Amino acid sequence: MVLIFLLVLLFPNSIVFADEVEDPPYTEYVDSFYYRNGLSLGASTVFKKEQGLGYAGFLESVYENFASENNLGFPSGLDHEVGVVRGVGFLGYRFSDRLVINSELRFDRDLVESRTGEFSVDSAYVDYAVNEKLSLRGGLLLVPMGIVNEFHAPNEYLGTHLALADVDAIPTVWHAVGGGIAGHLSILDYRVYVLNSFNLAGFSINGPRDGREISWDTIKTPMLMMRFDGHLFKGFMLGGGMFFGNSKAFGTLNPTDQKFHTNFQEAHLVLNRAGWIVRAEYAKLYIEPSELLNIALGTSGFNGVGSRMIGGTAEAGYNIFHYKHDGTVLMPYYRAEEVNPQDALPPKSVALGLLKNLTVDHPVFTYGIEYRPIPKLIIKADYQAIHSEKVDYGVNRFNIGVSYIFYDHDFNE
Repeated sequence: MVLIFLLVLLFPNSIVFADEVEDPPYTEYVDSFYYRNGLSLGASTVFKKEQGLGYAGFLESVYENFASENNLGFPSGLDHEVGVVRGVGFLGYRFSDRLVINSELRFDRDLVESRTGEFSVDSAYVDYAVNEKLSLRGGLLLVPMGIVNEFHAPNEYLGTHLALADVDAIPTVWHAVGGGIAGHLSILDYRVYVLNSFNLAGFSINGPRDGREISWDTIKTPMLMMRFDGHLFKGFMLGGGMFFGNSKAFGTLNPTDQKFHTNFQEAHLVLNRAGWIVRAEYAKLYIEPSELLNIALGTSGFNGVGSRMIGGTAEAGYNIFHYKHDGTVLMPYYRAEEVNPQDALPPKSVALGLLKNLTVDHPVFTYGIEYRPIPKLIIKADYQAIHSEKVDYGVNRFNIGVSYIFYDHDFNE
């Protein structure tokens, strides 16, 4: 960040930047200046200002009706839940054509388990535009893995709930401290950051989600994040990302100084064209040597951390009203997904007495419809068939989600 402020002094002249780029229609957002720079609709709002304060946000409420029995025929113990589950505010300030500070603030409420709320800062960073194709960023950054972690507002993904691949594989919302560069050259977009690592002490049979930790320990063991996207033709993006390096496990049952090679890879594609939205992603996370991590964690039985964790999603929707060009949306959609946090349990871990867990391989199928009477009001309803691949104790559910999006400018969807 010190480098960014030095550049402000060295390059004070104004440049053509995002305030000269018009808001894109919803189905063309993948081609927009903002998307190509890793900026969600909310995060991009400050870049539309010539100078001064920019804000945006959304409120999201969900009704969930769980099946009375799981897929094995036993009582599920779940009934109905309804409430406001998420409130997000984007707040930024534009000092000049080159220099912006930006942030995202979030409040989450757990309806089903603890019924508690949690406040977090998802991003807080400085963005300095060297030119129209290159920006320097530093601070608290959203990790650019997959197609949802940076773009997680309800008008940026299909479904009332995030896919399991974006919860248990790529642990959305995932942020880290660091810095790097973002921009685009011709048809290629890129983001290259140095970020703090995972704390592997938080890894479990459920995946890496509790390994997201920002502490001095994880900052001292940085990892490299690289993402590249190709816009091969209008409305189509194909790309991938990798987060890799050596990470450690801090605060484990059996303390260790062992470095674990951690390699997180993902590939994705997005097609937004002629009313169609088609998206897919596949992620893999490798940890070596995983048997030493299990010793440090003191895991036993079916709870061993796998050496490979996977998650994938494919979804499609079609806006029946795409020809209207007034922001009205009526979109049936379908999503198929699967996640397995213990996709591989190597022989050395089995030799420790760990066993393959057959209940954590989850396929889910979602059938739904989205309606927007106006661009900023989003109503979704879907049915989710939730399974376990081998021992099917999943509980199906019907969901209704209602969200309201607001910006400090007119957004033409």
